Amino acid sequence: MKLLGKEPVVVKNIYYGYDDAALNQESKNVIDTTLLKILNENPHILVEISSHTDSKGADDYNITLSQKRAESVVNYLASKGVEKEKMQPKGYGESKPIAQNSNKDGSDNPDGRSKNRRTEFKVTGTLDTDKYNDIIYKDWKRFLGIGT
Repeated sequence: MKLLGKEPVVVKNIYYGYDDAALNQESKNVIDTTLLKILNENPHILVEISSHTDSKGADDYNITLSQKRAESVVNYLASKGVEKEKMQPKGYGESKPIAQNSNKDGSDNPDGRSKNRRTEFKVTGTLDTDKYNDIIYKDWKRFLGIGT
């Protein structure tokens, strides 16, 4: 059995508007059916909720914005009953893009920038690793709708 945690998992459809940290209703619905479900079904896991920005703006500003995005997800999950102590919000700014912010010709790539404004999560540990070592990677992928 493989414990999820080595690589972050992008939770699809938790994206943000440009220069915005607020969660819209679509994002909340996605969180309810993915992260919230996973955390409720596995109450002994510890997770990092990481958020990212596109490349627009100063580095320091993007770190702050991405931190606010991660905190908005943590606060939303806490409002649904998940203990804050089990979640670590982390903002990475623009340092870990998953798509190109610009096209090869140097022009803006709005679709790529949109994909970079995202939230991910990864399991960082468990409260009792010997007892809760049965979190199976393929099951997590099924919950997130990213195949098996």
